[in-house]
Amino acid sequence: MDEINQKIKNAAIVLNGDIDNIEIKENFIICTDAAIKSLKSKKCDVLIGDMDSLGDYSQYDCKKILCPVEKDYTDGEKAIRYASEIGIENISIYNYRGGRTDHFYSNLSLLKIAKELNINCKLVSSIEEIMYFEEKEMVSLEAPIKTTISIIPYLDYVVINNSKGLYYPLNNLKIPRDSTIGNSNYAINNHISFEIAEKSAFVFINRSY
Repeated sequence: MDEINQKIKNAAIVLNGDIDNIEIKENFIICTDAAIKSLKSKKCDVLIGDMDSLGDYSQYDCKKILCPVEKDYTDGEKAIRYASEIGIENISIYNYRGGRTDHFYSNLSLLKIAKELNINCKLVSSIEEIMYFEEKEMVSLEAPIKTTISIIPYLDYVVINNSKGLYYPLNNLKIPRDSTIGNSNYAINNHISFEIAEKSAFVFINRSY
């Protein structure tokens, strides 16, 4: 068992993407590779990666987990799986945008990996939050009125039912993967809810009102 305090249940994972100015609220922080350079007032607790973009990592006073340069997973996935091993239940992932588009798409997949490990996880930036939900889950969100909510299928389609608090009602609505009908709904109430009746989806909450 890892020597990290097993009472810690909430963690931030900071990826090596574009630096966002959003405040990291979590007190336990896992950084991947050169993401550690983006920290300002916070301290990194665990540094994970192959260090290909960081160089000399000995200067950092934290636990270090080295990954091989040639591997079949990303540093972000390794961070998620490490968090699961030490009993983390809730994760916010920061700096997930920037650089290559395929990296961003892979970072979306981290939400699916976290779900499989029974971790509540979201991608967080100054303009949005992104979450992943599966069949039969009830989605319950708190957001200011006029917040933009978009629902994107993870697989070939998703069916949304029993929506409340959205301008465009979603009742037994099938959203195919090749459709944009799930984009740009918005909140007409501070509380929003709906059911993932079939399949699974990413939910984007735009904070740039």
